Amino acid sequence: MSEGIYRIFDSIWRLSLVGGYCILMVILARFLLKKAPKWCSYLLWGIVFVRLCCPVLPETGISLIPERLLAVGTQTRPAQVADMQVADGRDNSGLAGDVAGSMDAAAGQNGSGGNVVGGGTVDTVDTTVGVPNSGYNYNAEHLQHDNVNASVGMTGNSAGSVDVVNGQNPDSTVDTGISSRPLWLRGLALLWLLGMAGFLTFHGFSYLRMRHRIRRPDSSVRQVEPGICEIEGGHLSFVMGLVHPVIYLSSGLDSESRKVVLCHERVHLQRRDYLWKPAALVICCVHWFNPLVWLAFYLMNMDCEMSCDEKVVKLFGEESKKIYSYTLLEEASGGEWKRYRGGSICALLSFGEDHVKNRIRHVLDYRKPPFWMLVGAAAVIMILVVCLCSNPGSRGDVQDAVNADNGAETGADATEEADRIDATDEAAGDLAADDADYETAKEEWLSVFEQGIHNREEFSVLFDVTALEDSSSFAGQDGIQYLEYNGIFARKLHRQILDGDTETHETYKDPVKAAEALLNLQGGRGIYTQVHYEGRPQYEFYREDPDRFSEGTVLNIEYTFSDGSIVNIPMVMAEESSQIWLLSVGDKNSNVRHSYGPLDGETQARVVYAEYIPVSLSLNSTVEMLTQRMEYTRVDPGFLVDVGPVYQISSYGIYATNDDGLECVVPGYIAPGYVAQGWSAVSTEYRYFYTSDQHAGETAYPDNRQGNVLLYYLASSNYQEGDPEIWIDTIREYDTSEQTGEGGITDWKLPAEAQDFYKAAFRVEDGYWVFDNSDRSKQLKIPLLSARTVWNGKMAADLTAEEMDAYAAAQRQDILTNVGIVYDLSERAAQETYALLDLDGDGSAERIILRPQMAQAVNEPDHSPLDKYVFAVNTTRGETRTAQNLGNSIYAFSPDGRQILLALMRRDEWGRYESILFRYKKGELQEIGSFEQDIRDIWVKDGQIITIQSYDYILQRENLRIVYRIGNDGLLQHVPVERYVLPDFNILHSLTRDIEVYRDPEVSSERFTISTDHGVYLRYLDSGRQWLCVETENGVTGWLRLADYTAEEAWATFNDLMPYGG
Repeated sequence: MSEGIYRIFDSIWRLSLVGGYCILMVILARFLLKKAPKWCSYLLWGIVFVRLCCPVLPETGISLIPERLLAVGTQTRPAQVADMQVADGRDNSGLAGDVAGSMDAAAGQNGSGGNVVGGGTVDTVDTTVGVPNSGYNYNAEHLQHDNVNASVGMTGNSAGSVDVVNGQNPDSTVDTGISSRPLWLRGLALLWLLGMAGFLTFHGFSYLRMRHRIRRPDSSVRQVEPGICEIEGGHLSFVMGLVHPVIYLSSGLDSESRKVVLCHERVHLQRRDYLWKPAALVICCVHWFNPLVWLAFYLMNMDCEMSCDEKVVKLFGEESKKIYSYTLLEEASGGEWKRYRGGSICALLSFGEDHVKNRIRHVLDYRKPPFWMLVGAAAVIMILVVCLCSNPGSRGDVQDAVNADNGAETGADATEEADRIDATDEAAGDLAADDADYETAKEEWLSVFEQGIHNREEFSVLFDVTALEDSSSFAGQDGIQYLEYNGIFARKLHRQILDGDTETHETYKDPVKAAEALLNLQGGRGIYTQVHYEGRPQYEFYREDPDRFSEGTVLNIEYTFSDGSIVNIPMVMAEESSQIWLLSVGDKNSNVRHSYGPLDGETQARVVYAEYIPVSLSLNSTVEMLTQRMEYTRVDPGFLVDVGPVYQISSYGIYATNDDGLECVVPGYIAPGYVAQGWSAVSTEYRYFYTSDQHAGETAYPDNRQGNVLLYYLASSNYQEGDPEIWIDTIREYDTSEQTGEGGITDWKLPAEAQDFYKAAFRVEDGYWVFDNSDRSKQLKIPLLSARTVWNGKMAADLTAEEMDAYAAAQRQDILTNVGIVYDLSERAAQETYALLDLDGDGSAERIILRPQMAQAVNEPDHSPLDKYVFAVNTTRGETRTAQNLGNSIYAFSPDGRQILLALMRRDEWGRYESILFRYKKGELQEIGSFEQDIRDIWVKDGQIITIQSYDYILQRENLRIVYRIGNDGLLQHVPVERYVLPDFNILHSLTRDIEVYRDPEVSSERFTISTDHGVYLRYLDSGRQWLCVETENGVTGWLRLADYTAEEAWATFNDLMPYGG
C-alpha cells in the first residue's frame, strides 16, 4: 500500500475529529434554534460537511476550534521512527534524540517535515498522536546541545537534510517506507479503505438497481409531463437523477395530495437537494467509522424534509395541514417499490421515507415565526459560520497583532516592509523601462518599415519569416502591434469604404494589392497559391459564384520580389459584402472547429454574434385561413436562407440581406462580450393580424403583412472603441423600417436592478424585455417601450386632446369595418400599457389602461406565479385581477361589425396561450370569457370565433377545431358540434390486439370485435369527447368508449400513436 494512502488516512482522521466537534456544536445550536424555521438548522449542517472535506481553511482569532484538537493525528512520532532503526552501533535512544533534534532544526530552516540523518530520509508531519504542536518545544534545548557536535546542511528545494558527523556513516539510510509504519496503523488504514469502498459500492449499486427498475418495460412508470413521471402500485414519490432530475409520483394520489407532494418535490429541485444530499452521503462514506457523522446526516435529512414541509404549508396556507399530514402517512407505506428504493440515493429525496411521525407533528404545530426570531437565527448562523469554518490563528500571529497595537514593529517586519517597498519600486521602474524600450523599438522598426520592403532579407529584418510561414499567420509578430493592425483598424477601413472611398476599396478588394499596401512591399508581384482555410459561403446567392471567396477564408499569397526572392503572406477575407482582404492573424489549427466565419484569433475579420431569420406561422388547416404571419427567430450564424430579409448582429455592426446580397445597415462596433453569448433579441411588431377574410384594405395603418422587425442588443451608452472597460447600461433598439430613432437606432436606459440578472438570457417576450437570474428562479420583466408614430407623425404620448379623439375614432372605424381583424393597440410606457380607442362611439377617446405588477419569482414549486394587474378605462384604480404570465399587449377586434371586444393574453408554464376577452359596458371593462388560443391566431367568420386547441384524450394529443360566439347575454359561449373531426383521420393504425367497439356511442348499443387482421382510422370524437369513432379500411365503423382504456392499454393496442403531439 503506497505512502499516499497513509497520509490520506491521517488527514481523514483529523478531519473527522474536528468534524465531530463541529457536529456537537451544531446540535447545541440546533437545540437553541428549535423554534426557528428548519431551513436555519439545515444550513448549519453545511458547516459540518465543510469541515469534513476541507483540510485547509482560513485562520482567525475568533475560531471556536480548539487548537489542541488540530494537532491530533495518526502519524508516528519522530522518536518512534528512530526507535525502529539502528545506525553504526548507536543505541536507539541516542538516535532518537538526534533525529528529534535534527528535525526541529530542519523545520526551523526550511519549514519542511522531512530530514536526512546520516544520509537517510525521514518523512514526518507537524503532529503526533496525542501530542499538540507545542509538544515539540522540548527539542529546542536538545537541539542546541546537538548542534555543538552536528553540522547541519540544507539542500536547495529538498525536504531538508542533516549530515551527522559524530562517527555516523554518511551512506547509512533510515528506512521510512512501509516498514516504518507500525502494524496496527497499517491495519487501520486498510480497514478504513475497505469500509469506504464497501459503503460507496453499496449505495452506488442501490442507485443503479433502482434506476434499472424504473427503466424496465414492465415498471409501470409513465411520463405525464416533462420532468414528471407516475408510478403504478404502492405509495412512493421521490426525486431521482443527478444531472437531469425527474420527479416520480404515486399514481394513486388524489388531486389534493398530488398537489402538495409535487410542491414538496419541486422545493427539493429548487434548492438543489438532489445534489447536496448525495454529496453529503459520499462524505459519510469517507468518514464511515465516525458515528457522529452518520448522526449528522440523519439530522440533516430530517431538517431538510421539515424545511420543505414548512415551505409547502406556507404556500398553501393553514388549511393544507390536514391533507399534508394525511399524505405523509399514506406515502410512508411505500408499497412493493420500497424494497428497490431502500438504501439508494433517491431515498434521500422521498416524500414519505423517514421521520414521518416527527414531520406530521411539526406540520401541525407549524406557525410563521416572528421577525425577531429570524434576525436572531441569522445572527447565530453567521457567527457559527465564521467561528467554525476557520482555524485558530498561531501564537506568532497573535503576538504580531499585539505588537502592532502597541506601535512596536519588529526588526524582521521592518526588513520585510523595506524589501516589499524596494520590490515595488523595482517593478515600477521595470514597467517604465519596458514602456520606454517598447516605444524605442517601435520607432526604430517603423523607420525601417517606411523605407519599404524590397526583398526577402529586408522582410526578415522586420518579421520572423520562419514563424510566419510555419504558422501561416502573423499572430505574435511584433510588427503587427507596431502597425496597430487590429479590429479598430479594420473597422475604420470598412467605414471608409462605406463612406464612398472607391480608390481604397479597389486596393483592398485584391489580396495582392492589399498585402502590398499593408506591408509596404516594393517592386514585386504576387499570386495566390493555396487556400489555408475556406469558410463556407453563408448565402445561397453567394454560393452560386464559385470564384467568390467567403468571409473568414485565408489565402496564401506568394510574393516574388524583383531579385527573385519569395515570401508567403497569409491574407484573410475580413468582410464579405465589401470583399476586403487583410493580414491573417488567425490560428490555422482551429479550422477543425469552424465551417464558416473566421478562425480563432482573427481579430480583423467580421464575427457574427447572432442571426435572425423569418419563420412562417400559420394555423392548422382545419381553419379556413388564407394568410399567415412571419415571426423572426434566432438561429446559428451562417444559417442564412433566401426567405426574406435576414439580420445579423456582428462585430462590424448590423447586417441585412437584400436582393443584391449582404448589406451593412448599421455600421459600428458591437463588442463581443455583449451578444456573443446571447445578449441580443428580436421582436416582430404587427399593428393588425389577418384573422378574417373581411379585411377591407382601408386602415389607419399601412400594410404590415411582413411585420416590423425590431432588433435589440445590450450596449454601453458612452463606449469609445478601444476602451478596455465596458459598462452595460443601455438596451439599443434597431427599427429595421427606420421609422423611429436616428437611422432606426433608439437607446433605452437599462434599469439598475437589471445588473443583478443574467444578461445572456436576455430576450423579448409578450411585450417585455425579459431577464432571468443565473438559476432561472427569478425573472425581471421590463416593458417593451414604444417609440413609433401613430397620428400626424406624432407618438401617442405627444398627441393633443383633439388629435387623441381623431385617432381613437379612426381606430374604432377600422375595427368595425374590418370585421374579425385583430388589432394590437398597445402603447407601452414605463409604468403602464395603454390604448386610445373610442369604445362607445361618442367621438372622444377612452384611455384603456393595463397596469401590471409583475411577479419576479417564476419557478415557484407548484406553478409559475400569478401576476397582479389592473385593466380599466380612464383610471388606474380598477379591480385588481390575477393571471399567470400575463402579456403586456392590448388587442381589439369586432366579431360582427357592431361591437368591439378587447383581449389580453397569458401563458402557462408550458408556453400555451390563453386569450381573455372583455367588453365595455357602463363605463367599465367586464370579463366575458376565455379560450386556450393565441388571439393573433383565431379565425373569425359569420360572427363565430374559430380556434384550434390542443386536446389530450386517452390515446393521444390532437388539435381540435373549437368554435365560440358571443351570446345574447354578452358572454362568450361555446358553440356545440355533433362531432370533432380529428386532423389525422386519414392515418391507418394497425392493431396489436383485438378491440371491442360499440355500434353507436351508447353503452346500451350492440358490441362487436375488430380483429388484428384489420387496421383502423381514428375519425372523430363525439360532442362530449367521451367516444372515439374508428373505421376499418373496408368501411366498418364502431365507437370506442375512452373510459374503458388507460393510456398504457391504448398505446399497447394501437401502433403509431403520438401521445405528445398529434
